[in-house]
Amino acid sequence: YGDAAKSLLMLPKEYFGTFDLVLVDLSETIMSNTVTKGLDIMGALSLLLKPDGIFVKNEMYFEHLSEIFQHTLQVHYYDVPLVCSQVMILGSNSIDFLNVDLTDHDVPTMLDPIGEVDHNFQVVHD
Repeated sequence: YGDAAKSLLMLPKEYFGTFDLVLVDLSETIMSNTVTKGLDIMGALSLLLKPDGIFVKNEMYFEHLSEIFQHTLQVHYYDVPLVCSQVMILGSNSIDFLNVDLTDHDVPTMLDPIGEVDHNFQVVHD
């Protein structure tokens, strides 16, 4: 506890491959640690996911996550009350974040309702 690399080794084996979602918010220092020889924190945390699970990490880790997951997406938030910009990276081995049918779940939002989105990439840019 207090050292993510050591804590991961303490998790029961039954936990691995059972998570729908893994959210990671670790410091740069911890992210550079290894859990075992050849397995870093990100790789170890990704093993917690079900085959169709989603991994979410804040900050700029797109390149690293794209080496671990088959599908990776970076979301950049504008107008967030922060000193600097905020980025979120999503990774999955089975969910293709960019090529899915849009579904209106009838949830009120402050942004453009999904019904007004004509295509998947309307709000995407580089």
